[in-house]
Amino acid sequence: GESAFLPHYAARTLGPKLTEEKLAELQTAMEKEIISGIENFRESHHVETRLADTGSKLPQLIARTLEFKHQLDMTDRIYKNGWRPDGHGHGHWESQSIGETAFNNFQREFRSLQASRPSNYTGRIQFIKVNNSDPKEVRRIVLRRRGQGKGIHEETHNGRESFAIGVKIIPYPNSICVVYVGIMVVFPRPDEAELVGQRVTR
Repeated sequence: GESAFLPHYAARTLGPKLTEEKLAELQTAMEKEIISGIENFRESHHVETRLADTGSKLPQLIARTLEFKHQLDMTDRIYKNGWRPDGHGHGHWESQSIGETAFNNFQREFRSLQASRPSNYTGRIQFIKVNNSDPKEVRRIVLRRRGQGKGIHEETHNGRESFAIGVKIIPYPNSICVVYVGIMVVFPRPDEAELVGQRVTR
């Protein structure tokens, strides 16, 4: 007779995702932990911290950009999605492919986020993906992240720097979550006189 291969384990039904209410509570807790961590770090270094309100426009723009970043991250770099490797560890998305659409959508939101800075201001933006839903652990990972030689939360520009935090939580079954955190710091562009002074004093 015919034989069948049976799994060595019993099938299990996946548990539910977090509800919208629980997601909102978790996001608020994450935002508070990250903000508290940044403020505590900067206070310990005697540096003032100015933060945009989490309900204001800038944090919302960051969260929206994070949503499109997640969509791009979920688009595998495979031939079916339009990815064309160059044979040297890089490649590009083919025109009008699924991948190019996801990439362009993210770039559009990222440019919109950059354009939201006040005129004559510059800054840095850092995106961090964390596979953990514990707010304290997310805070620890975010504060340990380094870029350009120092953490973005360490930026100082004569007390004229301002920060904005955005959080996007992606829920999965069994109450598992992936957390995206975006931190943006903006500060005035130095004018030419300041640049000349910096060159002289260095």
